[in-house]
Amino acid sequence: MHFLQNTFSLCLPPTGWAISIALLLGNGQAWAQGPGEVQNTRIEIIKEKQIRLQPAAKRYDPVPPLSPQTNEGTMVYELKDVKLDLPLSDVEINPFLEKQSLVKDLWEAKPLKILLKGAYGNYATSLAEVQAQYALNEKQRFGAYFQHRASGRGEVADDFSGLSRNVLGLYGAFFLENSAILTQFEYRRQVNRFYGYEPRLIETLDRDTLRQRFDRFRLAAQYRGIDAEAAFQYEAELKITALADAFAASEAQIGLEGRLAYRVSEAGQLVMPLEAYLMQRKDGLTQNRPYLQAAPAFRYQGDRFGLLAGVRLAYENEEVAGQNNFHLYPQFRGEYQLNEALQLFAALDGGLQRVSLDGLIAQNPFLAPQVALLHTNQRWEAALGLQGTLSGKLRYQLKGSYGQYENLGFFLNQSLDTARFVLAYETNAANILQVGGQLGYEFSEKYQLKLGLDFFNYDLPTLEAPFHRPTFTAQVTATARPIEDLRLQLYAQVLGGLQAFEPISGLRRSLDTIADVSFEAEYLIFKNFSAFLLANNLLARAYSRYLYYPGQGFNFLIGLTYAF
Repeated sequence: MHFLQNTFSLCLPPTGWAISIALLLGNGQAWAQGPGEVQNTRIEIIKEKQIRLQPAAKRYDPVPPLSPQTNEGTMVYELKDVKLDLPLSDVEINPFLEKQSLVKDLWEAKPLKILLKGAYGNYATSLAEVQAQYALNEKQRFGAYFQHRASGRGEVADDFSGLSRNVLGLYGAFFLENSAILTQFEYRRQVNRFYGYEPRLIETLDRDTLRQRFDRFRLAAQYRGIDAEAAFQYEAELKITALADAFAASEAQIGLEGRLAYRVSEAGQLVMPLEAYLMQRKDGLTQNRPYLQAAPAFRYQGDRFGLLAGVRLAYENEEVAGQNNFHLYPQFRGEYQLNEALQLFAALDGGLQRVSLDGLIAQNPFLAPQVALLHTNQRWEAALGLQGTLSGKLRYQLKGSYGQYENLGFFLNQSLDTARFVLAYETNAANILQVGGQLGYEFSEKYQLKLGLDFFNYDLPTLEAPFHRPTFTAQVTATARPIEDLRLQLYAQVLGGLQAFEPISGLRRSLDTIADVSFEAEYLIFKNFSAFLLANNLLARAYSRYLYYPGQGFNFLIGLTYAF
């Protein structure tokens, strides 16, 4: 077990907003990350299905983003990373990730669009949101968004475990003849307290010394081609991020991400994703770290057979005994489609996954000072699977993967202050086996059901257990629109096998299985006015994603949405 205290980096969290222009920052979670990596931030133009903007010529319709981390062509399977983050903790508020509003669906086509949302619920939780977009013409669009969400109370010592988050952002999109320029500025502020103490002890503590605040500024600019027929495709994005907490920690990053692709034949393409970052973190000490990763490859996509073959090269300046700073990884993905019902796929891949204070805070905001940061080195991962569609409505996927990682991080409660967390890194080779599957069934356009199940097995040379990482997860999502003016969704997520380390007793402790069920309903009262209900933890189970930090019990928001 290795506790490192002075290694620093930065990466960007995912968040998003869709209104006709969407700012997509990854997949899924408030500032969520994979094993030591936050998914790439991306600004994407999305044309809503029923929100009609001024019609543009075909050449201005943007192509889907070309992400360096996604599969190419029709290789739609995804090799799931071992994730620490979950949308279960009450400290994890995801602005602008609510499902598509019925009011937005029926938004009239006009240059200026404004959407207002307000809600209130138990735990003294309030929500206020404003979204605005202005289309100057078919080639220029601008927008702004703001959200405030706060809970005045929590499960521990009433208001002591409250939290708040505010987000303010501006963006612009400019379409040229065969390219587009996308810009974004965003400010985030998050406030919470270290409440992982006994309630009777909290009364004796100085609350001001336990108040944590995070201020984050982000500026991004992207330039990319939008001509889908061109042989040469390109995309480049500049990202500048600054983060500071209420104490002495700060982090800054300048990053450039890009992708080049050249079509050499009707079925063949050369691709080159690239990431280059200059990072600096200060927290008592100052450390500068360069990060570079490139993945040149050849892609072939035929009628039934697909192939991606290449290498991935990476450089970082971490100082870990016995490890090199230059890395070379395999990059192979292949698929063969027998018919619509059966497609086989295989992959052998690896990569250097960035880890940052920014990313770790998104997963766990209760970190100790000078927490250690090491990039996760995925030396290799092999995967096999099959997927297909049955009867045109039932989609399935079965997959298994086995990989080897270095510098895999795990959250542990600090011995000196058990309410704060440090990271223990498995710097030796850790082997991880993952087996899982997904099912999706579309009963009709109005009713859909999705199921997912994954099992994980960790072989860790020096750590006793994969602390705070689940050994199995399950998800169920059911959506329904029984009538045109009513939208319903039920979501359930289960995490099991979580273990923690009690620093006082020096023993492992199993955490209760997390079973979180959420429900959302929205009813369209008028064409531009709706009422909605958001309810979480319907089972009212007291669970802790992290040791000593119980989340909120049953909680809800009731609100209204108005668009004009």
